[in-house]
Amino acid sequence: MFLDVIASSAQGQVESLVMSAVAVGFVCLTSSPPSCLKQSSSPSVVVDLGIQVLRHAFHQHPFVRTSILDRLTTALRQHVSSSSSIDKINNLVVPIHVFILAPVKLLATLVDTCLLDLDAPLLDRVRDLIDHLPAFPLHVATPILAALGPLLRQKIPLRNALVLTMRKAMFKRDVAPRTVGVVGLCAVLECAMHANNARPIYLTQRRTSTTTPAILFSASQQGGLQMSQSILDSHDVDQGNVVSVFRQFASLFRKALTCQRQVRQVLYRQCKTMTKQCPALRGVVLDLLGPHLQTYVEPNEALSPPLYLTEVDDVPLLLDAVVACEQGDAVGSVLERLKHVDMEDFELDKTCDAVVHGSPTHQRANDVVAL
Repeated sequence: MFLDVIASSAQGQVESLVMSAVAVGFVCLTSSPPSCLKQSSSPSVVVDLGIQVLRHAFHQHPFVRTSILDRLTTALRQHVSSSSSIDKINNLVVPIHVFILAPVKLLATLVDTCLLDLDAPLLDRVRDLIDHLPAFPLHVATPILAALGPLLRQKIPLRNALVLTMRKAMFKRDVAPRTVGVVGLCAVLECAMHANNARPIYLTQRRTSTTTPAILFSASQQGGLQMSQSILDSHDVDQGNVVSVFRQFASLFRKALTCQRQVRQVLYRQCKTMTKQCPALRGVVLDLLGPHLQTYVEPNEALSPPLYLTEVDDVPLLLDAVVACEQGDAVGSVLERLKHVDMEDFELDKTCDAVVHGSPTHQRANDVVAL
């Protein structure tokens, strides 16, 4: 019924009718809170109806597009303020699929189906949303970045704005913006991965930078490109030079290795995921994480345990990320030595019935189990 009303209003009926339909769409969108504990749950029929109403209104009526994007950003910020306790679940590393956010699904729908409708003023609204990303908890910011993926791959100014925002987030003191900063930088790397996968190559041809054809730029284009290089070499992203893009972010990733435990956990998970998606990154990821892992390795093979555990770092997760690189014999030696360790080697009593939750001993026990 609502879709018929919107279609008929496109033929000359009152604009206020469309505005009312948009209002009804947002009422439907926020009619029920997102399910944050059911992995298999899906948005209700009412929420889906609201998304379809807003999508049709956005596509058919340019005069409501700015209003829809503004209200979408407001809905996301209100969700964060009303459910701020959710970001404490599992130390900010909750799997993304656990949270189903109707406003994020609306954003993804608009980007996927109305990409050509996003003109310069609307892209400014999207940039405002990007500026707010460090204020969102990780479980909200990550699906927003996924929803913006098609835009980030095509719009260089938005991508540069994201890089600049994530750089600033990495220098904040709180855990939440730093974790968002790591994920945001990895989202730019995913843009390069997508471009790399989109390039046609022969089955007998190795994926190297030499296989990329040269592209000629005009003088004005070269000037614009040089201006953007202070933020990010967009040519590397567009041509799928993933390793080069990673090296541009290496200093920020090294900074993450000095941040809180939760920030390091996010970095390790992201590095493992990226090496699985793009094997070409194994070398640079190993260059980043390998020396850091060596600081926890006991050099004397006659001593046990082979790895030192610490409260400020997730050593098992770090080891897992390095193992994903599948390079070097040093990691294999550590894994072999771990087969012969005992709980007493980590100053844990295996006869103890219980360990106080949240204590350093409890954290060490969890790390030993993870190893």
